[in-house]
Amino acid sequence: MFPGALTVNAESATIAAQLAGYRRDYLLIVCTAIALGLLAVAYLDLAPMGSMLGRAAHAVHEMLGAMWWGVLLAVLVIGVLDRIPQEFVVALLGQPGTTRGVLRSAVAGVLLDLCSHGILMVGAKLYERGASAGQVMAFLIASPWNSVSLTLILIGLIGLGWTLAFVALSLVIAVVTGLAFDALENRAHIPSNRVAQALGTDLSWGRLLQGFDWSAQGVAQLVVRGLRGSRMVLRWLAFGLVAAAAIRAMLSADVFATWCGPS
Repeated sequence: MFPGALTVNAESATIAAQLAGYRRDYLLIVCTAIALGLLAVAYLDLAPMGSMLGRAAHAVHEMLGAMWWGVLLAVLVIGVLDRIPQEFVVALLGQPGTTRGVLRSAVAGVLLDLCSHGILMVGAKLYERGASAGQVMAFLIASPWNSVSLTLILIGLIGLGWTLAFVALSLVIAVVTGLAFDALENRAHIPSNRVAQALGTDLSWGRLLQGFDWSAQGVAQLVVRGLRGSRMVLRWLAFGLVAAAAIRAMLSADVFATWCGPS
């Protein structure tokens, strides 16, 4: 046996062990299998559009087409965050429990172009890495409202002035909400983050980059870590896909409009 082969086998075994937890998550397994089956029906055109199976399949195809990029980007971001030392995350977002920390978290949410389902996974990971409840809330509120793509669309629809007003006012809402949550945390009305810490001292970029392995195995590990960190949200996204497909299949557009319309 060659030493290199032993290393590859050990890394492969580690990846397999990390993915093993997914095999025990039956809700994730069953819902993902159903969603992928319906997606195959839509791609292969195995059922007419007017049938229940056809409506369900095209519903899954439509929703996955809208959300796949956000989920993939979130998984990659979570994998990267998992490799970044906690003190670096705190340094980037600011000291937990401070106004500056909430402001920086809100700005980070604006700059990270993720949809609402993807941002949930990243927000949960930030909390795990030491962000306060207020920072996480500011991040979650700011991001879906103010993605880069949405800002460009709004400029075309309502003009630059109203778009800037929209961004500014939504940031105010995110910051005020974040400060309110930090105040609740300080008064012990909600649990504080047990992994929060003060700003670190050794924050060199060289030390940060040393923690990344850009080989094929290293990238695979990054994706696996992202999937593991995303499982809590992915399982409910898969369930939501199946539930939405079932509703689309069993309820006609007229019935849905009657019962869920603006009356």
